Amino acid sequence: MDKKIIFFILFIVVAISASIAITIQYDIYSYHIWAYTAIKEGVNEIYNINKYFDRVCDYPPLGAYISIFQGKVLSFFSPLKIGSIPMLFFYKLLPLLFIFILFYKSFFHSGSKRILFSYLLCTPFAVSTVLNGQFDIIIVFLILMSIVQMEKKNQKTGIVLLVLALFVKQTAFFFVFLIFLHYFIEDGHKKKFLLKSLIAGLTAFLIFFAPFIIKGNIVSSIKDLIANTLYSSPFSGYAFNILSLIKNSKYIDFNYNVLNISFLSYSLLAVVAAAILISIKKEWDILKKMALFSIVWFNFLVGLREQHILYPFFFLSIYLYYSKKNILWIAVLSVLSILNFILYNPLIALAVFKEPTLPDTMLIIFTLIQVALSSILFIIALKEKKHTRKENAGISFSKRESIRMIIFLLFIILFAEFAPGFHSKEEKEFFSHAILKKNIIEISNDKYIDLNVISLSSFENYLGLRMADNAYFKAENKGDYQELIFDAKCEFIEKGALIINNDTILIENTVENISLPFLTGDTLVFKSVSDKKYSQIALYNFRFK
Repeated sequence: MDKKIIFFILFIVVAISASIAITIQYDIYSYHIWAYTAIKEGVNEIYNINKYFDRVCDYPPLGAYISIFQGKVLSFFSPLKIGSIPMLFFYKLLPLLFIFILFYKSFFHSGSKRILFSYLLCTPFAVSTVLNGQFDIIIVFLILMSIVQMEKKNQKTGIVLLVLALFVKQTAFFFVFLIFLHYFIEDGHKKKFLLKSLIAGLTAFLIFFAPFIIKGNIVSSIKDLIANTLYSSPFSGYAFNILSLIKNSKYIDFNYNVLNISFLSYSLLAVVAAAILISIKKEWDILKKMALFSIVWFNFLVGLREQHILYPFFFLSIYLYYSKKNILWIAVLSVLSILNFILYNPLIALAVFKEPTLPDTMLIIFTLIQVALSSILFIIALKEKKHTRKENAGISFSKRESIRMIIFLLFIILFAEFAPGFHSKEEKEFFSHAILKKNIIEISNDKYIDLNVISLSSFENYLGLRMADNAYFKAENKGDYQELIFDAKCEFIEKGALIINNDTILIENTVENISLPFLTGDTLVFKSVSDKKYSQIALYNFRFK
C-alpha cells in the first residue's frame, strides 16, 4: 500500500478516536444552544443577547448555520435539550471532515517527504480545532481553495469562496482582506473585480440573512450580532505573543494605553498596516505574502484562542513545502511548533505542574523565545528573492470541486434556515428550566463562575456550573419545584466543600444525588469552598421534583 495512504488512514483513525474519546468543550455547548434556539424559537432569534446567560451567538451567519445544521441533524436522533447533551461530540464531526479533505488535498496528494513533514507540524493544531469543535479549519480550507481558484484565473469562484470564508467567523477577516488586496492589485480590470466582489457580497448577505429579512428584524439582529461580537472580545484572549509580555496582562487589557489608545488598538493597526504593505508587493506571490502576514498576525493577534494558532502554522508549513529548501527554516519552524504545542496545551501543564497553566515566569520565557524565533522566520522569508513552487501551488482543488463545496455550504445554509428540528418539550433539568424562568436571581461577578458543560464521558455531558473558591449563585423557587437533586465534583483538587445557605456539604472527588428541599418562595444560596488557585467545584445533573 502507498505510504501516503497509510499515513492518511492513520491520521483518520487518530483524529476520529481523539474527537470522540476526548471531550474538550469550549464553544461546543454554545453551538448546541444556537441550534436549540433556532429549533425552538426560529433562526431569526439566534442573535438575541438576552438568552441563556453568556451563550450568545457571536459568529457571522455561516458559522452559526453550520452549528444549527449539525444540531438539527442531531435532533432527528434525539430531541435537543439544554440540561443534558449525550452526543455533544457530534458538533465536532463536520470540522473533522474538512480536516480530512484539506490534509489530503494539500499535503498527501504529492506524497513527498517534505509534505509529510509539513503535515506533522500542522497536525497537533488541526486536531486541536476538532477537539474544540472550532470552525477555523473550515476558514483555512476555504481560503486555500479560493487561492487555488484565483491562481487558475477562476475569479468568480475564488471570490465566492472568499466571501464564504468571511461569513464563517470574524477571524477570517484579516486573511481575506490580504488576499482580496493581492488579487485586486494584480488584476488588470479592477472595476470588474470590484463589481464581481460586490455582487458576491450582496448575494451572500441576502442568502445568509434571509430569515431575519423575512421576519422583519434584520436591523436589530445585525445590531445584536455586533454587540455579541464586542461582548465576546474576539480579539482578546489568552495571548502568548508580544502583547502578553505587558506586565500583569496574560489576557490583553483594553485599559492599557498610550496617548489614550489601547495597546490592542495599536496591535490591530499594525496588523492592518502589515496586510496593506505586504499586499502591494507585486513581485511576491500569494503564498509568500500569506507566510509573512501569518508571522505578523502570530505575534500581534494569535492568542485570540488556542485554535487560532492553526492559521500561521498552516500557511508557514505550506510555504515550507513550496519554498526552496532551507534547513534553518525547517529547524526554527519545528521548534516553534513544539513550543506552541506546550504553550497551548493545558494537559501538559496539568501533568507537570498540577495546574491548567504554566508558571508565569516560564510563560514569559517561552513567549520571548517564540517572538524571537518567529522574527527569524520573517527575515528568512523576506530575504528569499526567488520563491519557487509548482503551478497553482501543486494543490489539487479543481474548479468542479470548488463549485461542489459552494453547493454543499449552500445546502447547509438552507437546511439550517428552513429545515425542521426537534427539541424536548418537558425537560426536568433545573438549569434549563431556571434559565428560561429567570429563577436564578443573583450570581457572583468577582469570582469565576462559568455556565458550561460538565463531561463525564463522550456520551454523558451535562449543563452545569463551575465555581471557583468563594463563587456563589442564588436561586429562588417561584412555584416550580419541591425538591432539587444534583451531583457535584472537585476539579484540580481532591476535596472541597459546598455551602448551601448555612449547611456545609463536603465534596470528595464526586458526590452524586445531593438532595435539597426547595419549596415555593424558598431561596437557596450555593457557595463553593476550594481554597486553592485554579481549583473549582462543578455542580451538574440538576433535576427537580
